[in-house]
Amino acid sequence: MYRKDYIQRQFEEFGKVLAQLLSLRKLEDWSQFEKEMEEALRRFSDTEINGLLAMDHDAFIQKIVLPTTLTPEQKKMMARLLFEKLESRLAQVDERDCADLAEKCLLLYEHLQRNLTTNEFDLDIYYKLEFLKNLKLS
Repeated sequence: MYRKDYIQRQFEEFGKVLAQLLSLRKLEDWSQFEKEMEEALRRFSDTEINGLLAMDHDAFIQKIVLPTTLTPEQKKMMARLLFEKLESRLAQVDERDCADLAEKCLLLYEHLQRNLTTNEFDLDIYYKLEFLKNLKLS
């Protein structure tokens, strides 16, 4: 019961943060967007964005995707934040690190999809995976 309440509160807080990020992206306030995104990632997953971006493919899988130290909810929030960062870079026509960021998003979303139970279907994960698989970066 307490865990369910805690998770529900976390998602409610995350929804507010996500709304703020989407608003900043719409206003094209990129510096504030980056600041809020970094703070959200730190708050919801105890992870630093620079550390995530610096990880190579194998380190990302071993330290983020596979371990059970992050809950599935935290991984989902992290995937969404990384996806928002990717979309902000694409909106700015700033493709630095986009391929690496897209790969990390894809790894997390594929992991989340593989670990859904047979009774679950997450439309957000499905659409994010479709977008990432069809993304063409130079």
